[in-house]
Amino acid sequence: MLTTELDADALLIERQDALAAVAAMPDDGVLNDTRAWFARFIVTRKPSDLDVLSLWTLHTYLLQVLPVSPRLVVDSIMPGSGKTTTLEHLDHLCHAPTLASAFGSAAMIPRMIDAAGDASLSLLIDEVDRTLDPSKDGVGDLLAVINSGYKPGATRPVLVPDKKEGWKAAPMDTYAAIAMAGNSPKLPDDTKSRSIPIFLLPDIDGSADETDWVSDDTLAKQAAALHAKLEAWATIHAEQVQATRPVLPTRCRNRAKERWVSFAKIAAVAGGQWPDKVNDLIEADLDREEAERADGINGLPQTVKLLRDLVTVFGERESMPTTEIVAKLAAYNSEEWGLASPYGKPITRQRLAKMMSPLGIHSVRSYDNGAKTPRSYLRADIAKVADSLHLPTLT
Repeated sequence: MLTTELDADALLIERQDALAAVAAMPDDGVLNDTRAWFARFIVTRKPSDLDVLSLWTLHTYLLQVLPVSPRLVVDSIMPGSGKTTTLEHLDHLCHAPTLASAFGSAAMIPRMIDAAGDASLSLLIDEVDRTLDPSKDGVGDLLAVINSGYKPGATRPVLVPDKKEGWKAAPMDTYAAIAMAGNSPKLPDDTKSRSIPIFLLPDIDGSADETDWVSDDTLAKQAAALHAKLEAWATIHAEQVQATRPVLPTRCRNRAKERWVSFAKIAAVAGGQWPDKVNDLIEADLDREEAERADGINGLPQTVKLLRDLVTVFGERESMPTTEIVAKLAAYNSEEWGLASPYGKPITRQRLAKMMSPLGIHSVRSYDNGAKTPRSYLRADIAKVADSLHLPTLT
């Protein structure tokens, strides 16, 4: 009992020391220290990826006052780039971390949150290129928990023992901070849209310090000291972070705004260069999304690809006969609509109609001096749907 009391007293003193130290620092000092820590051990493709790591680490202490916990994706194209090392550092610095290569079931995350009695858990998942492969059984349910739990208030029904009924479903929280690391993980689009990616590179020239948690006992102590400062910063500034209303770039809307608003709130309170850093991160992220849409690497559904190509083949035409449309599509993009397509034949009028009908787009018949003209599609009908999907306009 005495030992426990002594440990508790020592912990209290450490926390008080950390609070005093952080209170004496500039408001951006802890974020700067965290960034410097990651820069010692991790090689990223862009310096700004270190900013993301630092903001994400600090946000794990503030989940109770933040509107969103963006998922962090630690990506690389090859083993040995430091993904596991990055998760290990997060494991030492984040609030209430759990580092695992997999979770046995979709119910495990809400059970862990319920058992902790605290929704502010940091779940660090390694090898997600294998463990979160959407084609594997049960992964879809796990991804649904990961997706839903990026906002407060999300729950999942979980079976719990009941003395009278044996088992009954009870709602459990899914809100938690989650980082996922893997070699080019094939995460579904709805998970990507909730995530902020960083990209690691191998330390070819040996510029990064070695991470040795086993024989270097000073490393763990230094990490613990930074952990205490992160916790102290959150304790001091939590109410201010909750109350602040940062102004985001005008392009940052909808899901993009959800991804970045929590970081923007933290940066606004930290001050210094951090508000500008976050705005630069947002602009770069939006540029990346636009480039991926333009390059067609977002795995667009085929119907969206059809609309995208119709934008081009219509040009300035107000209407176009169905027979002409399918011929132009096959010539313009043979791999999707021509002989080189998976169907092995050009798109037909019937297939075009089947794809367009769910969008509310239908061919029309008109008359010229009383004579029927070929069935056609109208440019205005296509433009209305294309604009709603932020595709290029037909003008």
